[in-house]
Amino acid sequence: MKGTEYVLTCWGDTLYSRLYYDESGVGAFDNETYGTPPDPADFTNEPRYYSIYCSYTSDNTSPDLWNISTNLTQVDPTYGLIIQANISDNISGVNIVKVNITYPNSTVGSFTMNHTSGYTYQYCFNDTQQCGQYNYVIWAVDNAGNSNTSNTYSFNVTYLFGYTTAGSTGQNINNRISGSIFTINDNGTADNITAYIKVKGFIAPAPRYKCMIYRLNDSTLIGTTEEKIPSGSGLLGVIPNERWVTFNFTGTKPTLTKNTTYILTCLGNSTKAYLYYNTCANQYGRYNQSTYGTPPNPAVFTNETKLYSIYCRYTPDT
Repeated sequence: MKGTEYVLTCWGDTLYSRLYYDESGVGAFDNETYGTPPDPADFTNEPRYYSIYCSYTSDNTSPDLWNISTNLTQVDPTYGLIIQANISDNISGVNIVKVNITYPNSTVGSFTMNHTSGYTYQYCFNDTQQCGQYNYVIWAVDNAGNSNTSNTYSFNVTYLFGYTTAGSTGQNINNRISGSIFTINDNGTADNITAYIKVKGFIAPAPRYKCMIYRLNDSTLIGTTEEKIPSGSGLLGVIPNERWVTFNFTGTKPTLTKNTTYILTCLGNSTKAYLYYNTCANQYGRYNQSTYGTPPNPAVFTNETKLYSIYCRYTPDT
């Protein structure tokens, strides 16, 4: 490693072997029985400059960067996120890793990432009060001074409430209103609902689905979104590959009240359409068996231990 002092040594098991030296400089020795080298060694200084040297290959290779990601791509201003990257350098080793973040207002911050384990480096970013797109790059330097910079990545901060993680299990939403309960921390107006939906199998005609907001305490319908069909649908049906789908509200956008719990839901008309969720210990999930069409108001919901991948963006009152 650059700037580091090392002790070059030689060791043998016979009195007839000699390592030559000049009577000058600073040498070191450690009397040990020949075999496995001690680690660490207990050296004693001596005024000898031994004839020994080490050939080496200079490190001119930059660190490798891969698997750069965040745990969230949509972030609420009241929460943070984790930026993560895998970084390695097989010659001199990684010295420092930074993430340079450009805020929506174009200011730039540079933050040192923490080495957590193996090749993994992370930084917990909590300065998300500005809404908009944040861009970030990872910069790494090895112990020989070689550096490498990643491509530019981004995440968005918007006012939202709900569950922004893609679930691992799908719930069929054919004639089944499915969703979860979430509490909003502001007064505001709902802008749209985004749900993690997958359509399985070739379908003709293409399935249809929409989202709704219900108020939890009385199951009153607060708002209904537009109806959508999977992207890529045509006259012959669809070979689907939906993921996050955003639905805009029809008519007047719903008014949201601070500290009120709502049910964000989705309803479809096909046995091939699934809303994804993760199983949870608490009964955050709600469902209602209803024929696709005009949503019931109020609805009679049944509880279930499912946290659906659905969230609502909103504009807070000023």
